[in-house]
Amino acid sequence: MGWKLVRDNNEAWCRANGVSGQWRTSPDPAAALRRKAGEEYLELIEAGDPAELYDLLDVVQAAIVRADPDGRFAEVHRAKVAVMGGFGRCVEWSPVPAGFKDWSPADA
Repeated sequence: MGWKLVRDNNEAWCRANGVSGQWRTSPDPAAALRRKAGEEYLELIEAGDPAELYDLLDVVQAAIVRADPDGRFAEVHRAKVAVMGGFGRCVEWSPVPAGFKDWSPADA
């Protein structure tokens, strides 16, 4: 099976409850967090349970703290959101197919 990123208190819980295993601090935390984000995303998609969003959020927040300790990227992100907006309105887009020269939103 290989190494799997788990929550910070899992080791203590496992030891207290007789669950065996090996423990280590990840030698590549950024890669471990990326893998975990994919794992949590798949759990969200498979389960369709909104509660899984919070597990994914925990991983994303940990990755942000590690990747952007001084907030440089956060400032770039805030500027992007100020110009382009967020995802609150859930606007979708589809490219106009080649050959549609007179397409307008009314045609949708």
